[in-house]
Amino acid sequence: MRIRAVVIAALLLAVSFLMPLGHAAAADKKTTKTVNKTEVINYKTINKNDGSLPSGQTKVLTQGKKGSKKVTYKFSYVNGKQTKKQVVATKITKKAVDKVVAIGTYITPAPDPTPTVTAAPTAEPEAEPDPAPATTSNCDPNYSPCIPYYAGNALNCPDIGIKVRVIGVDHNRFDADGDGYGCDSY
Repeated sequence: MRIRAVVIAALLLAVSFLMPLGHAAAADKKTTKTVNKTEVINYKTINKNDGSLPSGQTKVLTQGKKGSKKVTYKFSYVNGKQTKKQVVATKITKKAVDKVVAIGTYITPAPDPTPTVTAAPTAEPEAEPDPAPATTSNCDPNYSPCIPYYAGNALNCPDIGIKVRVIGVDHNRFDADGDGYGCDSY
């Protein structure tokens, strides 16, 4: 029996060296705890190009709003010290609203230094006839060759009997077709 007591004493001595002081030979105490937390969901900012806004300008189209979510955590402990944190469930309680910002991309064209005016094409104006030379004779200065000048403008083609060039105002109406010559039949 004595040998048995010596063996037991030796074993106890060996175990006491292997275990740190203050620890019993009992098993580690493991526990868990579940915790619910409400957390904030931040909104995102979305930028959109806008060709109607001048370049460099911005405009908030939609204000951003934060959301919230309920998160369930499971904490694990060994001998009172946390060893693990695990997300067990997540539920969105309020959705976040993204902020939308319009960014101007329109570039104002530079004004033309000299505006170009394009006129509609027009017919070439007819050359003005040479004015009749001033004479001291009784010739009407609006016709060539000389035809007599009559007050009241009462001449007709049979009265003069020649073809004339109209070089001024055709007050006698010799040039009926407007080609610059009157009394064409002579």
